[in-house]
Amino acid sequence: MESEVKDSKVAAFFDGIVEEEDPRYFHLFKSRLNVCKFLLLLFPVFIFFSILYNQFGPDSDLLSDIDQEESINWDEDTPERGAIYSDTHDVLAIDVLTYSLRFDPMAKGLDNPKYENGQLFQNNYKEFAAALSHILKDKSPREYEMFLERLYKDKPGRNILLTSHRITPSDISYLKSHSKLISKYDENKSGVMIIQHSERKYPNGNIAKRTIGLNSKNGAVTGLEKSMDYRLAGRKGTHKSKRVTSKLWISQFDDNNIEPQDGWDVVTTINLDLQKFVQDDMVRQIRENDADWGTAIVLDVATGDIKAIANVELDHNTDSVTVEKYDGDFYAIHQRIEPGSTFKTVVFTALIELKHLSLNEMYNTGGGTRFFPRGSIKVVDDHTVGNVTFKQVLEQSSNVGMAMAVERHCSSSKSEMQALDNIIRGFGILNTLDLDIPTSIQPVMRTPEHRLWSYSDFITQSFGYAVNLTPMHIAMFYNAIANNGVMVKPRFVTSFEEGRTHRVISEAEIEVLNPKLCSPETLSKVQQSLEGVVLNGTAKRKLAGCKFQCAGKTGTAKISQGRKGYDTASGLQPYFGSFVGYFPVDKPRYTVFVGYKTMHRKGSPKPWSGAMLSAPVFKNIADYIYDKENSTAKQKNVYVVSKPSKINASIGNTESLKLIGDNLGFNMSYSLQSSDEMVGLDSVGVVARKPFSDSTGTIDLKGYSLTDALAVLHLQGIKAVVVGEGIVYGQEMSNKDGNKIVTLYLK
Repeated sequence: MESEVKDSKVAAFFDGIVEEEDPRYFHLFKSRLNVCKFLLLLFPVFIFFSILYNQFGPDSDLLSDIDQEESINWDEDTPERGAIYSDTHDVLAIDVLTYSLRFDPMAKGLDNPKYENGQLFQNNYKEFAAALSHILKDKSPREYEMFLERLYKDKPGRNILLTSHRITPSDISYLKSHSKLISKYDENKSGVMIIQHSERKYPNGNIAKRTIGLNSKNGAVTGLEKSMDYRLAGRKGTHKSKRVTSKLWISQFDDNNIEPQDGWDVVTTINLDLQKFVQDDMVRQIRENDADWGTAIVLDVATGDIKAIANVELDHNTDSVTVEKYDGDFYAIHQRIEPGSTFKTVVFTALIELKHLSLNEMYNTGGGTRFFPRGSIKVVDDHTVGNVTFKQVLEQSSNVGMAMAVERHCSSSKSEMQALDNIIRGFGILNTLDLDIPTSIQPVMRTPEHRLWSYSDFITQSFGYAVNLTPMHIAMFYNAIANNGVMVKPRFVTSFEEGRTHRVISEAEIEVLNPKLCSPETLSKVQQSLEGVVLNGTAKRKLAGCKFQCAGKTGTAKISQGRKGYDTASGLQPYFGSFVGYFPVDKPRYTVFVGYKTMHRKGSPKPWSGAMLSAPVFKNIADYIYDKENSTAKQKNVYVVSKPSKINASIGNTESLKLIGDNLGFNMSYSLQSSDEMVGLDSVGVVARKPFSDSTGTIDLKGYSLTDALAVLHLQGIKAVVVGEGIVYGQEMSNKDGNKIVTLYLK
């Protein structure tokens, strides 16, 4: 009770109602007032010394010597590069996450007395070296100790790469659990920096490598990576940052900030399975027959889609084959050659269109050699065909017959020869192709108006000399014959998509280069004659038994040695042998070109002609496509000796796996819910659906190929880190800055 009275009187004193004569309460007030004055005097002193400590103290990070104008910066934000897909959305190229380790031996915390009495480095570098040795396995712990000691002593720089190896999130976890340098101290104190990188991954090795190209740290250099870079790269963003310490910048909101825009995904025309088969068969043929290089093209007749395109080269010194070297020769679109007899079809078509020739018109080629006095040129056939019809001239690939035809119908005047030339040029086969992968190769064929043109040019052009074209030009012309006379431009790309949704942003249009190659009557005659080449002519033996009824043309040409002519001093004979055709003849869907360059000694038993070297590969490609399209009961070399008790299968498309089970005679009990579900066969008669994710939302990718796994993660907007090669057998989910990251382990 007494204390309550005292407190009430003190309160009254502050209200001015306690009399001054009472000395007890005045003394109490004065003592408390002195305390307040002392605190008020102490506060600015505290502020002053705090500023001094922050400016000059041992752990100072503030920028006392930096102009305020330099503390604002505009930083770039890098967008995510788009992926490249096959025609069935298999991943051909995609960005994945990797990490690198760097060290700053001049980091302030290493010698700061505040941290472990200035012994931060000395106390912890050995366990850090041991952890590095454990995850990298390229040096012993002692070797890493010596390496770190030297860096700390010499201080050669501030951003030193500790290893060229990329590390994974699991490696980072191990380092944090086994080294205080990382687990307890940040990079400003320990000097250890973990840098995140986005690295381009090509999960299919050398399949279509030259077409896909390469995107390196120095930028896109070849292929679609280069030509489609303006779509894939996206648009960089910028944001305002303010520096608050020597190493810390904080992003600032500003009306002028620009959000980065991720690149578009590019969907190509390439079929991954077909591409692999074509490459493998091209390699087999080049090895078996000791060719120098080869190229193959598979076109979709109606659209011009390039379903497969291969380039192979044999190094005779090392006996090694280079397949789809990303910076190597792109023979299919960049190699200009004299095509030989495949060009006969072009002149054959032009002659019929210009002169309305009958296929039954007769030509007596004699013994296969004829001298043309006007051009002082001797024309020779490599086999005797005798007295033949115009149709048989093409079927039997007679040089003499073609030369006789152009001389008989178009040699009376220069204007007549020019008229034939105009028809050929009107086809569009001599124009530069503006493809998705740029090529500046201009076909060459002298016109009668050219100052260097001669009558010998007129004669030799009729059977494919004195004219230079790329294989793609030749394939495009035959594709037009197959496509009822409509010439479409070959294309590598069908659409562009938004990365995480696969929403189609833009579709590539089918571009018609020539809507009407020739009259229907001419087209019909040409198609009949090309069918005759396979049924009765130069391709009959090598294409016998082809599962599709085909039409096409063989071609063999000596390769010019410039001013030295067509022979070499060494006695080696350089040839380019090719076959180009389409199938099935009733409703053509595919056009295929195959060509090899050889250099054999005269009289060598090794094949060099288009019929012997290239037609067999054409047949293999046609048969492969036939088997793929008719696989339900017509698979080659499938034998079930006994029904296994258990099936081990990779994850795959449900329809494909059900087909396997049906062919092996299993009673498939699983009811397919969607053709896009991913499943695996786990026992006889059972197809077990592969769950896309568990109840926690964790994506289960075990059993997937790398291509399929990356496609799934890309669709979900999840970054991937890849360790190893093969099939996914393990995975780890982690989070960094709020973003999900999955580490895939393959074997």
